[in-house]
Amino acid sequence: MSAPPSSDDIVNAAPPSAAGASARIEYLDGVRALAALWVMLSHIWITQYGLIVHDGAIGALTNWTLYSHLAVDVFIVLSGFCLILPRLRRMSEPMDVWNFYYRRAHRILPPYYCALVLGILVTVCSRHVLQGDWHISMASVLSNVFLVQDALISRDIFNGPLWSVAVEWRIYFLFPLIVLALFRWGRWLVLAAAAILGYGLTAAVMHWAPTMLLSCPWYLLLFVMGVCAGSSAYGRDARDPRLTPQVVACISLLLLSLCLWLYRLEPNDFVTFGLHMPLIDFFAGLLAAAILVVLSRMPERHIWVRFLSWRPLSRVGVMSYSLYLVHMPILIALNTLFLRYPIRMLSTPLDRVAALLIFGIPIILSLSYCFFWIVERPLLNRKLRQTTTG
Repeated sequence: MSAPPSSDDIVNAAPPSAAGASARIEYLDGVRALAALWVMLSHIWITQYGLIVHDGAIGALTNWTLYSHLAVDVFIVLSGFCLILPRLRRMSEPMDVWNFYYRRAHRILPPYYCALVLGILVTVCSRHVLQGDWHISMASVLSNVFLVQDALISRDIFNGPLWSVAVEWRIYFLFPLIVLALFRWGRWLVLAAAAILGYGLTAAVMHWAPTMLLSCPWYLLLFVMGVCAGSSAYGRDARDPRLTPQVVACISLLLLSLCLWLYRLEPNDFVTFGLHMPLIDFFAGLLAAAILVVLSRMPERHIWVRFLSWRPLSRVGVMSYSLYLVHMPILIALNTLFLRYPIRMLSTPLDRVAALLIFGIPIILSLSYCFFWIVERPLLNRKLRQTTTG
């Protein structure tokens, strides 16, 4: 349901005003890891039960998985936060726009297309094993190749979570303009411009093309929130006493909780919930941005910074893009085996969920790490590659 921003040199580069930057920057990998794990756990449950709201004890324990769309808000905000950090150290230098586009394409697209090929193979083989059908939709293939499956959501049939990679990919093309506006006009004007453009497009889509709502044009504002949060955390006014991220975090948490209660998921009514995503995502993105600023101002030995910088968690964060890209094909393959070769011990969806939690998660993490090592790691810069060894 969500696309984590790729681990990159921007995450490990020392921001301009951070003392002990390396320790502080590691918490970003921890945040990324928690969001990616939320998405994985969500899909483990959904592959067995579907998008079904449960009542009683099971609902209390599992319905949170159905809200993993909120993880994309964290990823989008975190992407903007990370991308602005190296620019803060070179504010007086003109941005090499084409080099930025090249580096983003070099980092994002090769793993994406490898995961797409894997998703196509798994989907086709699964369909053949269960239905005896080798059919493949070329229109769906082309939609995924050109990264427009988010706008044509019925074509997102090979590796469902890839829709949000397409959304984020388009936002990258506006990043040079966002940086220019930020440095010339400041945070409040660039936020206002992003809100007008993002939610103006959202209103147009909801009115004229509601089936394209998953293109999420309001994510532009969330991305800019991340950019402004990075500027607030590590920019020239990083310690401005007028900025109170703790207050913003508390207010946004309260309003997000209220929205989730008022517009909570109802059985067989995900469409209504989807219509409220622009509002829900706004408060979720604001909360994520505020928390990132709060974390940036915590001392290195603070319990939350130490937890998010915990080595096993940060390692998962470094490979979170690979985990996001390949976890769904792996789950589909495992589920196909469950259905093709039924075992009495795995006769119910709950049994299969338990098996995936116990045995599937280690398999997913191991194969995701292999994908990261083979496909993604060679694309990292030298400094970040060194952090993934040993």
